[in-house]
Amino acid sequence: PLGCLQELYSVAGVVPLPALPYGATPGSTYVVLRREADTVISPESLQCRLLFNVVDIDPVSGEIEGEPSGFAEEYPLEALEINTSDYMAKVAPLGDFKKNWEALGPEQEVMEHFQLQFKELQEAIVAVIDYLGMQACDGTAAMGKPGSSTHNLHLSGVFVGNRPVLVRAQLQADQAAGMVLKIAVRSEDLNLSQMVADCIR
Repeated sequence: PLGCLQELYSVAGVVPLPALPYGATPGSTYVVLRREADTVISPESLQCRLLFNVVDIDPVSGEIEGEPSGFAEEYPLEALEINTSDYMAKVAPLGDFKKNWEALGPEQEVMEHFQLQFKELQEAIVAVIDYLGMQACDGTAAMGKPGSSTHNLHLSGVFVGNRPVLVRAQLQADQAAGMVLKIAVRSEDLNLSQMVADCIR
């Protein structure tokens, strides 16, 4: 059950696990959610539980003992976190990043400053890419020079609805201020640019 989130999502399909013998290799079951197109995208937390039937089997004969359908059980699972970045596809821009950046223009640009809880510059680079769910461009996914205290990051992605997004970010390791991130997000929608910037945590 989706509870209060049923206005945002509906269950489009379920792939059940027919049986999982005790002590066997872990199995998988899947639920496909459909997001309602007109709803505002925002981070959500879905409470999850596993519903299953327990059937007693004689370990020697392999025959079912008791009710063939078994008895119902449920097991609480970790909450499913759906973040804004989950709606982003890692897609490199067609052509030169700088030209694409200039083509989007500054009209719908959002700029933010953050202080991150990382000591190593490469750790911060990996984290920012992960937070935004975007594709690193121009070889900026890794530090250029060992021992450098600053790094420029170019990121590209396509948000749900086929909306291109570009990010320019600068990371600076400062002994006094810690790890500082300056980020500029460009898209064709100011609200979208802000949503992407807000993915930093």
